[in-house]
Amino acid sequence: MPCCQVPFHQMVKTSVSRVLGGYGQFVGRHPIPFIVVSIVVMGGLAAGITQLTTENDPRVLYYPRDNRASKEREQLGKIFLPYNHIEYTDFSVVSYAPLEATLIFKVKDSSKSLFDDDVAQEITNSVLNLVDTEHKFNCVLRNNSCVEYGRQFMRDAFRNLVKSGLVTYPKWTDPSGDGSTQDLSDYLADVVVNKSNNVILSARVLQVRYLMLYSSHYYKTLFVSQMRTIQLTYAEMYYETSDSVDDELTKAVEGDTTLFVGAMLLVIAYSCLVTVGGNIVSTRALLAVAGVLATAFGIAGAVGFLSLLGQDFAIINFVVPFLLLGIGVDDMFLVMSSWSETFQQSDMSVPERVGITLTFAGVGMTVTSLTDFLAFMIGYSSVFFSVRSFCLYAGVAVLFVYLSHLTLFTACLSLHGRRVYDSRHFLTCRKVEPRQPEHSFMYKYLCRGEPPRQPRDDESVCERFPRLLIPKLVKLRVVLYSVPVLFAALLAVSLYGAVHIEQGLNFKDLVLRSSYYYDYITTKNEYFPDRIPIGFSIIGEHNYADVNVQQQVKDLLKAAKADGDIQADVEHCWLTAFLNSTFFQNVSLPLELRAFLAQNPVFTADIVVDPNNSSKIVASKCSVLSGSLDKQYDQADLMIRMRAVAENSPLPVIVFQIDFELFEQYLATLPATLQTVGCAVVAIVVVCMLLLPHPFMVALTTLNIIMIICNIFGFMYFWGITLSSITMIHLVMSVGFSVDFSAHVCSAYLMSNFGTRQKRAYDAITHAASPILNGGISSLVGVLLLFTSEAYVFYTFFKIMVLVMIFGIMNSVVFLPVMLTLFGPEQGTASGDEPREQGNGEVPGEVPVPMVKNGPIPERSGSDGNSMRIESITVAGTGSKNGVAPMSGGKTGAFEENSHGKDNPPTKKDNVSVGSRSSNKISGSLV
Repeated sequence: MPCCQVPFHQMVKTSVSRVLGGYGQFVGRHPIPFIVVSIVVMGGLAAGITQLTTENDPRVLYYPRDNRASKEREQLGKIFLPYNHIEYTDFSVVSYAPLEATLIFKVKDSSKSLFDDDVAQEITNSVLNLVDTEHKFNCVLRNNSCVEYGRQFMRDAFRNLVKSGLVTYPKWTDPSGDGSTQDLSDYLADVVVNKSNNVILSARVLQVRYLMLYSSHYYKTLFVSQMRTIQLTYAEMYYETSDSVDDELTKAVEGDTTLFVGAMLLVIAYSCLVTVGGNIVSTRALLAVAGVLATAFGIAGAVGFLSLLGQDFAIINFVVPFLLLGIGVDDMFLVMSSWSETFQQSDMSVPERVGITLTFAGVGMTVTSLTDFLAFMIGYSSVFFSVRSFCLYAGVAVLFVYLSHLTLFTACLSLHGRRVYDSRHFLTCRKVEPRQPEHSFMYKYLCRGEPPRQPRDDESVCERFPRLLIPKLVKLRVVLYSVPVLFAALLAVSLYGAVHIEQGLNFKDLVLRSSYYYDYITTKNEYFPDRIPIGFSIIGEHNYADVNVQQQVKDLLKAAKADGDIQADVEHCWLTAFLNSTFFQNVSLPLELRAFLAQNPVFTADIVVDPNNSSKIVASKCSVLSGSLDKQYDQADLMIRMRAVAENSPLPVIVFQIDFELFEQYLATLPATLQTVGCAVVAIVVVCMLLLPHPFMVALTTLNIIMIICNIFGFMYFWGITLSSITMIHLVMSVGFSVDFSAHVCSAYLMSNFGTRQKRAYDAITHAASPILNGGISSLVGVLLLFTSEAYVFYTFFKIMVLVMIFGIMNSVVFLPVMLTLFGPEQGTASGDEPREQGNGEVPGEVPVPMVKNGPIPERSGSDGNSMRIESITVAGTGSKNGVAPMSGGKTGAFEENSHGKDNPPTKKDNVSVGSRSSNKISGSLV
């Protein structure tokens, strides 16, 4: 047949299968060197794990890179001086947050108050005085005492004012101070007041904050350790430091990494259960153990390799081994399925069997590994470091697991074959005799066995049950016509959930629920919700003595406070305070301002003067304060509105708050997710167009992938999972799994020899049901222990893996077969446009296979109950020898078979000239 008539996808598959078949025979002849070299190489690379560097800074992991807030923070950091620790207020922050330690006290008994003598004395003597004395070297000092906010409310003077009915809530003016009004709700909560005059009667919650030194991580850790040992009688105490999130986040993930060992044991147990069929000679239980270990070697080698290259390991990457364990075991089942198809030829050598196995299973492994790798590499383009790091490690690990299976596991398969066809016991390796009727039951099943003769001779119940049940279920008429309606309804429900899914990542969720920080942040959010100070920085030299400039600043603040989420009665601005002070005489602004700042040092960090001319102001800042915002997206929306206020001002203004970088992730998550997942889907559809060239199959595969992703999106909402950089990783992962599931069924449909769409769909699901179901279950088993984890990263991964497997399996073994039964192409080549046999007797896309020996081909029952038999098989490029090929099944590929049913009359055998040789070929499409 002319070369130009062979489809491109078939040429690629033919070349890959020829290379893998020859390679498989070579490994089959020399298994020991491949085992030794694989273990040495992978083990050597795994040693690179000692160079692993872990990145656990939430700002790096979960904030989008090169975001606007980060750039503005860097710009402002170069303009404004660091704030004065002594005169620090929440409005002082410009480009970096202070290091703090915070205590929250909550009175246990609802009948008691913070201001009761016994409660106040216990808090003061047991905690506050202790911090003052033992942590003085660690905190910022003022008048030789720690700078602390909220401590004053435990002093006798304030408690006496409360008892005298002289303190109002939430606003209070200290009669002994400078006349300024304080907002007590920053420090006191659960307050009971007299409704007629707002005078405080009692309060049960107090917050005290300490400013810490910058190089004091050790002392902050010491602070936490000491607070943990304090037990109070009258109050509960909650505490944290600025490093608590980082420390507890790392502890949350690293503490559960030992679950991987348990996951491996579970996967080994499940794999042995699935492969334990047959007898004590043919059983593949130990081969399954080798497959799991080969996967583990690949994972360790990949992590070590990237560690040696200096790639930082994000803490979320600890889920990579659990993910790859499922992928590796799926490949193992694929190889075993293809290996079983060689049993029908009794005189085939072990190397030849290994070659035939890799000819077909190797192509399936290559395709699925390629699509998974492609999906992860597209994910590597994400704006989130956590996503990039995960996708890099997962993508490289996919390749290493693939190589480990091609080398280590394939070599173990060769040793397994030698033992089986030498009739040796799978544990003792002693030769055994076939079973005889006179043997006892125990003796027959423990001490006697023989090599398998048919592909199903060593099938277990786990492999046989899906193949027998699912096709019959899908064939029912009520199922055929109800499935499209039910899946359409499921899609509608999923779209509802997808529209309402919440976005953003709450750091509280990242730490263990048993963590001291989780208790602290839960209590803080309940009693002291965040109120965000937002700074408007005016850049450039301006004449602030000019009334027009003064009015522009006032208009800027007025526009900001007109927003419903900004407190209209709170403002922190040096200019308005200066203009309203007695220092402003509008005679000599520099001198008057200098005198004003001397008396009001809290504004010092808000003004930047020209170093060469102290009378020129080159930058200044005024601030407003938001109300309490509970929802994360509301915070991001406020940031957008404040940026609009700044852009509408005639002054060059940068609006910034240190939390804006956190808010950026809320804005970036959805677009980044849609872009990353969308690009991955498009790229994989292109691959499917090469591998599944029929337009209907490509469209159906694409539809199935989109439906699975929509289902996952939607049910994330119903399961309480937010859309974040962490769940984005899992959605990218789901694209690869969706392709794997879909490709199994669609390729098996295209390879089927039956003429009608009903029988082709039945044949496809018969061959694909077991690999899909067992592969999906093995992936779930691999992550099962994560359900017990407290770490958000782990149990969220478990939840999404459950969704991926449920919808992936359900769509692939139910929806796809039904759609193929109703609308699939009926007959022809891979394109579906031509009959299976050309006028000259040739079939397009002939597939060469490795040379095997002559021998009778036993008959085999087809999926429709008719007898199937390969009439004759000859090998491309091997002269006139006949060889045996595996039957169609699952991912393993297929040769053209002759069915003696009415739909498939026997096809004739042709000798085709290739070069100077006359060679016979097996016709068919390998997809």
